[in-house]
Amino acid sequence: SALGGSAALRVAGLDAAARRALEAVATREVLTARGVHRLVRMARTVADLGGRRLVDAPTVLAAAGPRDPAALPEAPG
Repeated sequence: SALGGSAALRVAGLDAAARRALEAVATREVLTARGVHRLVRMARTVADLGGRRLVDAPTVLAAAGPRDPAALPEAPG
């Protein structure tokens, strides 16, 4: 990717809760900078597919799902 880590975070459109979720997942999973960048890219893709301009916390957690199924939010119902 042509974007470095901090640039990718700026253009990804993460809201404040998404940034906190990203930090929590990165800390819990001991992600490298490369892993965080991949997670941000995945979350941005999920948000794009859902037609959302901003990446929210549930989207970050969904993007983290393949790494850690326990990170997925509870299903409503």
